Amino acid sequence: MFRLSDFGEKYNKDSGIFLLMEDLDKALNQNPDLLMLGGGNPGFIPEMQEYFYKKFKEFLSNKEDFFQAIGIYDSPSGNILFRKELAEFFNQLYNWNINYENIALTHGSQNAFFILFNLFSGKTSHKLLKILFPILPEYIGYENVPLNTEAILSICGIKRQIDEYFFQYEIDKTNFQKSIEENNKEIGCIAISTPCNPTGKVFSIDELSFIKKYSEQYNIPVVIDCAYGNPFPGIVYKKQDFLFSENFIFTFSLSKTGLPGLRLGIVIAKPEIISLIGKIQAIQSLSPSRIAPYVFKNTFRTMEFYEQCKKHIKNFYLTKRNMIITQLKEQLTPDLIQIHQSEGAFFLWLIFPKLKISSFELYEKLKQRGLIVVPGNYYYPGYIIKNSSSYDGEKSIRISFSQPDEVLSKGIKILISTIKEYS
Repeated sequence: MFRLSDFGEKYNKDSGIFLLMEDLDKALNQNPDLLMLGGGNPGFIPEMQEYFYKKFKEFLSNKEDFFQAIGIYDSPSGNILFRKELAEFFNQLYNWNINYENIALTHGSQNAFFILFNLFSGKTSHKLLKILFPILPEYIGYENVPLNTEAILSICGIKRQIDEYFFQYEIDKTNFQKSIEENNKEIGCIAISTPCNPTGKVFSIDELSFIKKYSEQYNIPVVIDCAYGNPFPGIVYKKQDFLFSENFIFTFSLSKTGLPGLRLGIVIAKPEIISLIGKIQAIQSLSPSRIAPYVFKNTFRTMEFYEQCKKHIKNFYLTKRNMIITQLKEQLTPDLIQIHQSEGAFFLWLIFPKLKISSFELYEKLKQRGLIVVPGNYYYPGYIIKNSSSYDGEKSIRISFSQPDEVLSKGIKILISTIKEYS
């Protein structure tokens, strides 16, 4: 092996997100007999697939657009006409006051996180800037994004019981306030996902207002990952309100609408942040793709894309979610399973209080039986005190309910029998 830099050594190790994507590839591309309840691949929604097919056919039938899209580099911050259209869309929908200079297009939201997190974390001439995750568990893909491995601060959520089966994590406001007040000069940004991946939690206006208050008091940006939420794909099972702040940086994605292969992420932020993203993308990849901006041009201005998502996506997942929850509750008593209140996305976060093996060992047992899930220990980026009562990583898993009903039913049966065996 050649000598590697610190960068090379950091990424020469298996990460949670790498293992998740490897499992996803094996189950969906290489071994279709595996039951995929693990990765974040969206389901195939017939109505959305027909819509996408129609839009691509229209795109291919227009030779001028086709050759423009494939034959010319775009702005490093993304196609300006499409960014103008998106600005009109968000202004119309949420009464925001943004323009194309507030929007950057990226190669998917994961690429956006890599840029944003490393803009706001790492060494400066005086200190090490860190990312604060105010409520764990949180997205598996965040942990290895900061180039500096010590650039993360994390706070576990407080568990509030809703009924005998359901609970919800909430912000530990005391610890959050203490962390901000003690470390505000070292916190480069705060980051959340809503709906949360893995729990499905949707942040309330009160919680966003609480974060906004400290963000503005100490001038700390907040990265808000909206990959599963409104306005698209709109996989939200309760009312989701947006709170705007100059300090908030929103990321959106076309992936979960059913277009992960397009790799189009959208960042909304102050113009100076958008300009920085463009400068970095020029070095990383010259410019983002022009395909999505051409295929879907005018569909945001007319609200066509938004209406398609609103009409077909949420109910597709809601039906599957309810089916799985019913199956779990019929076979497992509350002392064997606890379910995080599912308010959005297409995941369930499950805790098994009497589990006698670790979550990773459970993952391995299930894999041997033909079922792929994701062990809960990977959803605690930067969390060190793992003997704390707030840490649920060794007794939890995340399951996805995006796959066909037959796959879900077979997978849940395997999960139930395995939990009974090891509890």
